Amino acid sequence: MLRFEEGLREGVMSAVVETDVLVVGAGPAGASSAVFLSKHGVRTIMISRHRSTSETPRAHITNQRAMEALRDAGLEPACRAVATPSQYMEHTFWLRTMVGEEIGRIYAWGNDPERFGDYAAASPCSMCDLPQTELEPILVSEAARLGSHVKFGTEHAAERNCLGSARRGNSSRHSRN
Repeated sequence: MLRFEEGLREGVMSAVVETDVLVVGAGPAGASSAVFLSKHGVRTIMISRHRSTSETPRAHITNQRAMEALRDAGLEPACRAVATPSQYMEHTFWLRTMVGEEIGRIYAWGNDPERFGDYAAASPCSMCDLPQTELEPILVSEAARLGSHVKFGTEHAAERNCLGSARRGNSSRHSRN
């Protein structure tokens, strides 16, 4: 059980909050951690210094193992609904300019016809192009649905261990991120 004091910055009211796990960050790693912890009945608070989930493009290729984890969480259908299937990202290209001469091309993301069987045998799930801007809201919504307390605009400010317990300082803030 973690106890932490919320609102340690000057002018912010303090309150002691208890939770089993404090997840700092609501990106794919933090949000998926909150999903799996909550699925197992672990009281979880997830904080992010940002105002909301990512609004700008970031990571986008989601490999077979990640899709297996999303499947285990019951999120594969929701993720596939917004993802680009792997057959539409068959190649990686090298070009002189965006509309210029093609210098080279290779099969990518499990689409090489000579290796397709290797990928199919390795997992019941296939890779897809699932941008982080699409994945994060799915994960955060599911974490909240399962009981995680989600707080955006909250920054992890300090930590001090005291004989097996942890004291965390968090503050609400307005962020441009």
